[in-house]
Amino acid sequence: MNGDAMAAFARLLERAHAFSANEPEHYVFPACEHAIDPSKPQKSFRTAWRKLVKETARRVGREAARAALDSGRGLRGATAAWKRAEMPLRGLRFHDLRHQAITEMSEGGATDATMMAVAGHMSKRMLEHYSHVRMAAKRTVLDTADVQRLVREIL
Repeated sequence: MNGDAMAAFARLLERAHAFSANEPEHYVFPACEHAIDPSKPQKSFRTAWRKLVKETARRVGREAARAALDSGRGLRGATAAWKRAEMPLRGLRFHDLRHQAITEMSEGGATDATMMAVAGHMSKRMLEHYSHVRMAAKRTVLDTADVQRLVREIL
Protein backbone atom coordinates (compact mmCIF):
# COMPACT_ATOMS: atom_id res chain seq x y z
CA MET A 1 0.00 0.00 0.00
CA ASN A 2 1.14 3.52 -0.66
CA GLY A 3 1.27 6.34 1.87
CA ASP A 4 -2.23 7.60 1.11
CA ALA A 5 -3.74 4.16 1.66
CA MET A 6 -1.83 3.76 4.92
CA ALA A 7 -3.07 7.18 6.08
CA ALA A 8 -6.65 6.22 5.22
CA PHE A 9 -6.37 3.02 7.23
CA ALA A 10 -4.85 4.98 10.13
CA ARG A 11 -7.94 7.23 10.10
CA LEU A 12 -10.16 4.13 10.08
CA LEU A 13 -8.28 2.83 13.09
CA GLU A 14 -8.73 6.16 14.89
CA ARG A 15 -12.47 5.98 14.16
CA ALA A 16 -12.57 2.41 15.44
CA HIS A 17 -10.89 3.48 18.70
CA ALA A 18 -13.34 6.37 19.05
CA PHE A 19 -16.28 3.96 18.79
CA SER A 20 -14.59 1.25 20.89
CA ALA A 21 -14.71 -0.96 17.84
CA ASN A 22 -11.12 -2.21 17.66
CA GLU A 23 -11.39 -5.84 18.65
CA PRO A 24 -9.74 -8.44 16.36
CA GLU A 25 -13.14 -9.80 15.27
CA HIS A 26 -14.41 -6.36 14.23
CA TYR A 27 -14.58 -5.38 10.58
CA VAL A 28 -12.39 -2.69 9.01
CA PHE A 29 -15.42 -1.49 7.03
CA PRO A 30 -18.30 -1.95 9.48
CA ALA A 31 -21.99 -1.67 8.70
CA CYS A 32 -23.10 1.91 9.28
CA GLU A 33 -26.63 2.20 7.94
CA HIS A 34 -28.26 3.51 11.13
CA ALA A 35 -25.35 3.26 13.55
CA ILE A 36 -21.85 1.81 13.31
CA ASP A 37 -21.95 -1.90 14.05
CA PRO A 38 -18.37 -3.28 13.99
CA SER A 39 -19.61 -6.86 14.29
CA LYS A 40 -21.26 -6.69 10.83
CA PRO A 41 -19.53 -5.94 7.53
CA GLN A 42 -20.54 -3.11 5.27
CA LYS A 43 -22.65 -4.63 2.48
CA SER A 44 -22.08 -1.97 -0.14
CA PHE A 45 -19.98 1.14 -0.56
CA ARG A 46 -22.27 2.65 -3.21
CA THR A 47 -24.21 4.92 -0.89
CA ALA A 48 -21.02 6.22 0.72
CA TRP A 49 -19.40 6.70 -2.70
CA ARG A 50 -22.39 8.60 -4.09
CA LYS A 51 -22.48 10.83 -1.02
CA LEU A 52 -18.73 11.51 -1.29
CA VAL A 53 -18.95 12.40 -5.00
CA LYS A 54 -22.01 14.59 -4.46
CA GLU A 55 -20.42 16.47 -1.55
CA THR A 56 -17.13 16.90 -3.45
CA ALA A 57 -18.98 18.26 -6.49
CA ARG A 58 -20.90 20.67 -4.25
CA ARG A 59 -17.68 21.87 -2.57
CA VAL A 60 -15.83 22.33 -5.88
CA GLY A 61 -18.83 24.16 -7.32
CA ARG A 62 -19.08 26.49 -4.31
CA GLU A 63 -15.37 27.34 -4.52
CA ALA A 64 -15.63 28.07 -8.25
CA ALA A 65 -18.72 30.23 -7.74
CA ARG A 66 -17.03 32.16 -4.91
CA ALA A 67 -13.98 32.79 -7.12
CA ALA A 68 -16.24 33.98 -9.95
CA LEU A 69 -18.08 36.36 -7.64
CA ASP A 70 -14.79 37.67 -6.23
CA SER A 71 -13.55 38.37 -9.75
CA GLY A 72 -16.69 40.41 -10.50
CA ARG A 73 -18.39 38.05 -12.94
CA GLY A 74 -21.74 38.41 -11.19
CA LEU A 75 -24.40 35.85 -10.32
CA ARG A 76 -24.70 34.38 -13.83
CA GLY A 77 -20.95 33.95 -14.05
CA ALA A 78 -20.89 32.32 -10.62
CA THR A 79 -23.68 29.91 -11.57
CA ALA A 80 -21.91 28.98 -14.80
CA ALA A 81 -18.61 28.50 -12.94
CA TRP A 82 -20.35 26.26 -10.39
CA LYS A 83 -21.83 24.05 -13.10
CA ARG A 84 -18.55 23.85 -15.07
CA ALA A 85 -16.59 22.93 -11.94
CA GLU A 86 -18.90 20.15 -10.80
CA MET A 87 -19.55 18.65 -14.26
CA PRO A 88 -16.50 16.32 -14.34
CA LEU A 89 -17.66 14.72 -11.08
CA ARG A 90 -21.18 13.91 -12.23
CA GLY A 91 -21.49 10.19 -12.83
CA LEU A 92 -17.97 9.45 -11.53
CA ARG A 93 -17.89 5.78 -10.64
CA PHE A 94 -15.53 4.22 -8.13
CA HIS A 95 -14.32 1.89 -10.89
CA ASP A 96 -13.24 4.90 -12.98
CA LEU A 97 -10.41 5.36 -10.49
CA ARG A 98 -9.01 1.99 -11.57
CA HIS A 99 -8.90 3.13 -15.20
CA GLN A 100 -7.26 6.39 -14.12
CA ALA A 101 -4.60 4.71 -12.00
CA ILE A 102 -3.63 2.25 -14.73
CA THR A 103 -3.53 5.02 -17.35
CA GLU A 104 -1.27 7.14 -15.13
CA MET A 105 1.04 4.19 -14.46
CA SER A 106 1.26 3.57 -18.20
CA GLU A 107 2.01 7.22 -18.95
CA GLY A 108 4.58 7.21 -16.16
CA GLY A 109 6.50 4.46 -17.90
CA ALA A 110 5.56 1.47 -15.73
CA THR A 111 6.13 -1.86 -17.42
CA ASP A 112 3.17 -4.02 -18.41
CA ALA A 113 4.25 -6.64 -15.89
CA THR A 114 4.26 -4.07 -13.09
CA MET A 115 0.85 -2.69 -14.02
CA MET A 116 -0.60 -6.19 -14.30
CA ALA A 117 0.77 -7.09 -10.87
CA VAL A 118 -0.61 -3.95 -9.23
CA ALA A 119 -4.01 -4.24 -10.92
CA GLY A 120 -4.28 -8.00 -10.55
CA HIS A 121 -4.74 -8.58 -14.27
CA MET A 122 -3.96 -12.00 -15.67
CA SER A 123 -3.76 -11.00 -19.32
CA LYS A 124 -2.36 -8.19 -21.46
CA ARG A 125 -5.76 -7.88 -23.10
CA MET A 126 -7.40 -6.91 -19.80
CA LEU A 127 -4.61 -4.42 -19.09
CA GLU A 128 -5.21 -2.79 -22.48
CA HIS A 129 -8.92 -2.50 -21.63
CA TYR A 130 -8.08 -0.38 -18.58
CA SER A 131 -5.23 1.69 -20.01
CA HIS A 132 -6.24 4.79 -21.98
CA VAL A 133 -3.56 6.93 -23.58
CA ARG A 134 -4.57 10.56 -23.21
CA MET A 135 -4.05 13.25 -25.84
CA ALA A 136 -1.43 15.07 -23.71
CA ALA A 137 0.70 11.91 -23.59
CA LYS A 138 0.41 11.50 -27.37
CA ARG A 139 1.48 15.12 -27.89
CA THR A 140 4.46 14.70 -25.57
CA VAL A 141 5.67 11.66 -27.50
CA LEU A 142 5.26 13.43 -30.82
CA ASP A 143 7.05 16.52 -29.50
CA THR A 144 10.01 14.48 -28.33
CA ALA A 145 10.24 12.43 -31.50
CA ASP A 146 12.00 13.93 -34.48
CA VAL A 147 8.75 14.06 -36.47
CA GLN A 148 10.06 16.42 -39.15
CA ARG A 149 13.00 14.12 -39.91
CA LEU A 150 10.64 11.15 -40.15
CA VAL A 151 8.32 13.01 -42.53
CA ARG A 152 11.29 13.95 -44.76
CA GLU A 153 12.40 10.32 -44.86
CA ILE A 154 8.92 9.17 -45.82
CA LEU A 155 8.54 11.80 -48.57
